[in-house]
Amino acid sequence: MRIAILSPVWFAVPPSGYGGIEWIVSLLADGLADAGHDVTLFASGDSHSKAMLSYVFEQAPSEQIGKSLPDLRHALACFDRAGDFDVINDHSGPLSIALGGLVSTPVLHTLHGPLDGDPGRVYEGLAQLAPDVGLISISLNQRRPKPELNWAGNCPNALDLQLYPCKPHRGDYLLFLGRMSSDKGAHRAIWVAKETGLPLKLAPMARRSSCSRTRVPRCSRSSGKSRSGSS
Repeated sequence: MRIAILSPVWFAVPPSGYGGIEWIVSLLADGLADAGHDVTLFASGDSHSKAMLSYVFEQAPSEQIGKSLPDLRHALACFDRAGDFDVINDHSGPLSIALGGLVSTPVLHTLHGPLDGDPGRVYEGLAQLAPDVGLISISLNQRRPKPELNWAGNCPNALDLQLYPCKPHRGDYLLFLGRMSSDKGAHRAIWVAKETGLPLKLAPMARRSSCSRTRVPRCSRSSGKSRSGSS
């Protein structure tokens, strides 16, 4: 099968640090290539994959994250070649759903974020604009705010157990690894640490100060917390 995978362009695949979606895309592209499919990965040029790599930007334009034009250039490079593929799996964001509605090649868009509030309203509008684009959830709970959308399947995020082996013994601390945003649940990790009496290590990515300043610091006054990460 000829498969195109459209990754977000902001970080290399796989990422050297932050980039949860890019890790999922990397596992997916490599897994499909290993299964014998003809896979083309649309990502930044500093990516590495078993799939054939196609790119617009030689280096991931991380410093431009959130800007629409780099995202659009990257997505257009994929959809301009839609006729070369049997299916396109998009992981890049809502913008590509609109483009997907313009091509005859089947498009599946994987959602990597919540559907509460404005994101849900955006996806409702896109469903009207591009009703043939199928949506893939990463959990059934993710669908709850908008169960009426064009859901085509549910595919939980993969995990390479060779990199993260299961160990039979209990560790001596808890770890929170993720973006410092209220919807990622750092405040819940702190609550669990307080309830269990276990030390907690926070390794956040804090690109934006989107995490509530009144929730996490208030909990963090108790002992046993340490923090490392980038901002």
